[in-house]
Amino acid sequence: MTYSIEFRRRALELKEKFNLTYSEAAHRLGVGPASLARWNKELESQ
Repeated sequence: MTYSIEFRRRALELKEKFNLTYSEAAHRLGVGPASLARWNKELESQ
């Protein structure tokens, strides 16, 4: 499944706002923790 850039940004904002680990945030959002880490890396390089 492909997630929008907006969803990815909001997911990472949620992680930071609540000081969650990738695993905790991923569990809450129903995505894989590796996906969140990859999104973070991709968005940082933009």
